[in-house]
Amino acid sequence: MFKEKLTSNPFLILLISSFIIMTLITYGAARSSYTFAQSNERGRIQANNTRIEIQQKALTINVQDIFINNFLLGLPLIIPGFGFVFFGKILINTGLTLGVLAYSFNISPELYLLGSYIPIGIIEMIAFSSMSAESIMLVHSVVQRNFRERLKQKTWKHFLLFTLLLLFGAILEIVIIKF
Repeated sequence: MFKEKLTSNPFLILLISSFIIMTLITYGAARSSYTFAQSNERGRIQANNTRIEIQQKALTINVQDIFINNFLLGLPLIIPGFGFVFFGKILINTGLTLGVLAYSFNISPELYLLGSYIPIGIIEMIAFSSMSAESIMLVHSVVQRNFRERLKQKTWKHFLLFTLLLLFGAILEIVIIKF
């Protein structure tokens, strides 16, 4: 008997597509805020204030804070349509923050984004992309009239993957921040 893998071809295509789209949204926002900070006194002040605020936050943040924040932000992704629109705003805000941080550290936004993606950002973005892909697969399962089967056989596994990836990312982020 043939057993479909957790990462079936349509799911894998959606996962990769979501990852690319989310990365491009983040990059576009980072590039925009970096350019703004370069050309505007208000942007430079904002960049320095953001850097100071994040450095202060790093002193008290813990694994639970990071995990719960990312989990709650990513949870709406499972809601078809709304989830991705909601999360798109989060990606834009993240990109804007990364862009001004890149400026404040005198690093190109491309290099700063790459540094924030390896390895933590990739882990978190895969988690978010898996929820986005599963959302689309759930819509497809409604059309195919096998929604309950999808929930029982796949959705819970993707939700578990999402949760474990975010937990691993939070642990790794604390290790990097604290050491």
